[in-house]
Amino acid sequence: MPLYEVIFYVTSHLRPEQSIPILKRQANIVFNNRGVIRRLSNLGIFPLAYPISKDSQRHHKARQIVMLFDAPPNCVDSLVNSLNKESSIFRYHIEKQNDPFRHTNDRLYYESGLAQDDPRYFEELQNEKKRKTKDIEKF
Repeated sequence: MPLYEVIFYVTSHLRPEQSIPILKRQANIVFNNRGVIRRLSNLGIFPLAYPISKDSQRHHKARQIVMLFDAPPNCVDSLVNSLNKESSIFRYHIEKQNDPFRHTNDRLYYESGLAQDDPRYFEELQNEKKRKTKDIEKF
């Protein structure tokens, strides 16, 4: 199954506990299509680069939520239909992931706090690739 990443922009006036039912509905779509959620991250409230209007409301801030999941391609269509019906989600982006070192990049960024412009990021990434290459050569 392909790996997908979806980024939701949820209205900022909702408290985190109010956004849980919204996320459960999206997660159930993935589960019902025999998908697996790898990560679900609430990145917090961010100011938007420009105001976004939806349903006669102008949004200047948004809660950003990232969901990384494995699912068959037909699941994405169901997810898009559900996201379009959800009034609290005013913007989303679904992307198919192709990078075999994606989990390494995420671990370095989310867990270690290393940004891609940090010199230590490149060193850690090279070390990780060397370790993976050695593991493959053992087989």
